[in-house]
Amino acid sequence: MSTANLQHPPVPSQKSVFPRWLLMLLVGLAPVLVTGLLMLLFQLDLGRFIPRVWNDQVYYWSQINTFRAVGFDGGYYTIREVPAAVSFFHFGAWGFTYPALVGSVARLTGWQMNTPVILNGVLLTLSLWGFLAVSRFDRRQIVFTLLAVLSVTPVLFFIPTVSQESFHQSVAILLAALVLALFRRERPWPVGYSILFLVIFSGVVLVRLSWAYLVLPVLLLAFRRWSVPRLLVLLVGVGVWAVALVLFFQMTSAPAASSMFKSITDAVSRFGNNLVALLTPKTFLAPFSDIFLTIQYGLALVLVSREAIKPFRHRSRATIRRQLAEPANWEMPFHVVNLGGLLLLALTLYITGGYYRVFAPHLLLTLLVLVGFRRYRIASLVMFVSLIGAILFFQDYGRFIPHNFEGPREGETETLRTTFSQTVIYHADALTPWCNTVLLPVDLLADPTLFMPEGIGVSFFFSGYGLQFPLHSQYLLLDAETDARLRDQLHVETLAELGVGTLYRNLDADCPPNESP
Repeated sequence: MSTANLQHPPVPSQKSVFPRWLLMLLVGLAPVLVTGLLMLLFQLDLGRFIPRVWNDQVYYWSQINTFRAVGFDGGYYTIREVPAAVSFFHFGAWGFTYPALVGSVARLTGWQMNTPVILNGVLLTLSLWGFLAVSRFDRRQIVFTLLAVLSVTPVLFFIPTVSQESFHQSVAILLAALVLALFRRERPWPVGYSILFLVIFSGVVLVRLSWAYLVLPVLLLAFRRWSVPRLLVLLVGVGVWAVALVLFFQMTSAPAASSMFKSITDAVSRFGNNLVALLTPKTFLAPFSDIFLTIQYGLALVLVSREAIKPFRHRSRATIRRQLAEPANWEMPFHVVNLGGLLLLALTLYITGGYYRVFAPHLLLTLLVLVGFRRYRIASLVMFVSLIGAILFFQDYGRFIPHNFEGPREGETETLRTTFSQTVIYHADALTPWCNTVLLPVDLLADPTLFMPEGIGVSFFFSGYGLQFPLHSQYLLLDAETDARLRDQLHVETLAELGVGTLYRNLDADCPPNESP
């Protein structure tokens, strides 16, 4: 193996009919343009976007809105009223980092129902332009970049949603640019660059912890050559850094029923369940697309593993050690670590049925690096799987995405907005964040959450309840069934009757009378 495939192409001596800069411009805009075409095909109006289906969307939107309006001073976002260990942090099981990042941007852009869709498109476009500018691809590589991005169907699927996925896909694109730049570099990175990378990447890891395992291969590429003592120092340093981030995340995030920290204790049994789920994808988001993405991912892992083994077949240990000491031979091992490492983490620590989301950024990272090395055969085989499943992707898209564009429900939406504005009041000087919190069953995490006043936190619980009484939240929104089951354990006064349920003030909450509306 050699990095010769990474060398920049010579500048053409004559002008091209189709300028390279224009091709780069179009490739950067491609996800947004294709999304626009899909919206036309399914007759979707961006102005009517409301994140209803998939509860995570609603929760992301509300948390971002809270940070935009009041920063860290909002109510609690918890499951079963169990907050983060560090009381300063009021955000949910996914941590505070993503709401803080997007909420900071929203302070400049405003935050409407459809703002996340626009931000997703802008983020992907900017990351692709940055990738192409840094990588300086020739025209063939730019075209393959386009095909690679569009072949990872979650890129298109998650643009018209409120989720973290476009953020993680953009991280993968920018990380691919960094990896290619490190492969081209002949001399080690200055230590200051590595520290800066760790600082920036810490924010990414705090959004999704699974990114942490890629820090070691990136730093190995950055420092180029190693002695055993220096390698041990790096392993210990990265290990301490990763453990510190995991502990920080755990201390600042509300515990969740599906928390990875709980699953560490039963990783063996979880591995079997997740392996079955991996081989029989049935995610409610995009079941058919999930199947083809799993096939793509598995095929990519098999192909790069085969290529990684080739140079070391029938070689002596001394020869293998010499080859491994050369960064030029690390490309395929990097892909194996990228794809294989995530697969292992997903099978042991992740929740069943989420692979369509978590696999996509890492598959995209590998495809873009393969294009950088001009590994067109491997990239084409992986992308071809997506082409076979294209019709099924359209079926999944049409089954899920249009529900986000149904617009406000006439009458009900305005009733919710008016009622909440008059009865659920945010107090910046509240005695406790629970005084700015509404508790409701998970089935009501839809329109009611979206129309809560700014700064009001939304905590929820599942049908199995598991609540501890007396409840802490000042406000309760309960549907008829939950209300009947909990009534004997509550001390409440009725604030409003709504179509979705009854809004109460919880008299057991530690909120003085002047905190009530």
